[in-house]
This record gives sequence, structure tokens and C-alpha cells, in this order.
Amino acid sequence: MSKFPIDIVNLNNEFKDEIETAVRIANSTQIEFNFSIVNDRIKRKYELLNFDNIKADEFFLEATKIRDEHKGFYPHILFLTESSIEDDGWQNLFGTTYTDLGFSILTSHSVADLIIPKEKMVSYFVYYLPRMALKFVIKDKYNHFEPSEKGCLFDFCENWLFRSDHATLFG
Repeated sequence: MSKFPIDIVNLNNEFKDEIETAVRIANSTQIEFNFSIVNDRIKRKYELLNFDNIKADEFFLEATKIRDEHKGFYPHILFLTESSIEDDGWQNLFGTTYTDLGFSILTSHSVADLIIPKEKMVSYFVYYLPRMALKFVIKDKYNHFEPSEKGCLFDFCENWLFRSDHATLFG
């Protein structure tokens, strides 16, 4: 059985080592997805889109133009950044996905030391790699705005500090 490909464009210079470690862990602990960091030649094509504040709709529109120009098959691309992300009226999102385009973007902006300790960022990326990958597989079944009774991976979290047991997890 072939693996579901997720190409990662790492525009995040602050957590480069942590991201590489998270990719190794994600690939070694499951067989359904293949996470691979694209080469520097491809990465450079997207670097001009990595503004301090990213508006997802504009970012993905330009990313589509770039993807259409390069050779190869890149059906699902996950961009990693340290910029803040805006989408659909929301600001400072952890990430967002446009399944119809095959794009997701995830940030580390305001995460280290505000949400979790900086030394635990590998865990943040290990959590989000499969979560973002699942959004490509389970199209239109995620980020419901009404929280589920028992809690769901895809419940929309307006404020993670209120939704998590921060002290217990990262105390």
C-alpha cells in the first residue's frame, strides 16, 4: 500500500531542528503518511510569501501559482512558518487548511513559552503533522464550531489555554 504524501515547505527558521525531528518521529511511528521536507530549490520559490503576517487566502493563491510552475507531483503541501496567520476573520491561528487546493499552513508564532515550553516544540509539531494531514483525508469534517460532547480533535479551539490542562501537561 502506498503512503499518502505530505510535502513540507519549511519556512520556519526558528525551529528547523525540531521540525526535522518531528518529521522523523511522525514517519517512524505510522505507515499511512509520508512526510517529506522539500529541497531548498523548491523552498526558495515560496520564501517570498513568508511575510510577518500571513493572510491565508492571499498566501494560498500565490502558492498555487508557484506550485503550478514547478515540475513534479505535489498534491498536499504543508507550509511551516513562524509568522502569524489570519483566515476567515480569525487572527493568530495555529494553522489553516484549504483542502480543495491541497494546502495547509501551520505556525509556531506565539506558541513557544506562551502555550508550551520552548523545549517541548517537537511535541507541538509531532501533534500537528498528522492533524494537518488528516484534514486532507477527512475533507469537510473538521473544525466544527460547536464543541462535541466528549471533545474531538477537530473541535474549533478559540482559546487553547482554556481548553487544555496546561499546568498538568507542561507544568
